Amino acid sequence: MFRVHLLPAGHGDCIWIEYGTAGQTHRVLIDAGTPGTYKRLKQRIGKQPMHFELFVITHIDADHIGGAIKLLSDANVTYDDIWFNGWDHINGRVPAMTALGSKQAEAVSQLIVDRKLPWNRAFGGAAVVLTRAPLTKTLPGGMTLTLLSPYREQLTKLIPDWEKELRAATLKPKRRESPLALGGDEALDVDTLAAEAFESDTAAANGSSIAFIAEYKRKRALFTGDAHVPVLLDSLKKLQPAGAMKIDLLKLAHHGAGGNTSNDLLKRLTCPRYLISSNGAYFKHPERTAIARIVKRSGKKKLIFNYATQFNSMWRDAGLQSKYKYETSYPADEVSGAVIDL
Repeated sequence: MFRVHLLPAGHGDCIWIEYGTAGQTHRVLIDAGTPGTYKRLKQRIGKQPMHFELFVITHIDADHIGGAIKLLSDANVTYDDIWFNGWDHINGRVPAMTALGSKQAEAVSQLIVDRKLPWNRAFGGAAVVLTRAPLTKTLPGGMTLTLLSPYREQLTKLIPDWEKELRAATLKPKRRESPLALGGDEALDVDTLAAEAFESDTAAANGSSIAFIAEYKRKRALFTGDAHVPVLLDSLKKLQPAGAMKIDLLKLAHHGAGGNTSNDLLKRLTCPRYLISSNGAYFKHPERTAIARIVKRSGKKKLIFNYATQFNSMWRDAGLQSKYKYETSYPADEVSGAVIDL
């Protein structure tokens, strides 16, 4: 079993992974969405003790870390390890008992310390960061994680913006797409959108994202957080210098923002399924350029959304699906999210 639950997390990410056998299920949680997402997590966790082999907080943006404070306060939930780069990690130190930093990230750091939870254990307590090439860690039960982002450079860039990034809660976009790339009433010209010049996201917080390939029983899923395309490309090229890597699932970085999905990145991957996590709030994600680049690719594709919104409904069009050989999947309501078995 390798099952991915894309939980409804507002405009953020919350991904619950289960792997193993019927007799022994292992769990990985990636991000905890917005503060309101904890209610969904608590419903899934229930009143019984719950254990995660790993909890990954990809970066400090509020739509990824927001639900983590209440989750980490829940003594009923335990972890083998928590991957999270706090203030001292970003400054190149093993965390002390106290630290300066953004409000929610500091709260998460203090909770980890107060509860004596394992923090970056797989990295000896140091930062979750690449040195020269992608590296692989193995979880209990046999799942392997191959780290693709960040490098130390991306963490260093975050230092001057640490407090500002979370205080702003990423509610102001760093870049703007053309009106055609966003939602609206304009005719959907996939070819033109897919060919638009790519402008990479440069937000420091996004660049600090922990991104990795999870592999179990020869099935691979790439979880990107909000990582930057140049970093992902560099790691993928080092991991597989020639040809496209076969993966079974790609979670689009930054909720389908145009600046986080490029044609060059897609060419490095052979992938049949794409996850998009966003209710469209604040940023109108996913952006049309990102989705157009995917559907323009050759072969069959499936777009899997965890919300049905006015910003992704245009991809239901039967004519477009027939022309570009893709399918879509939408949840029946706003609380179901999406479930994918690999």
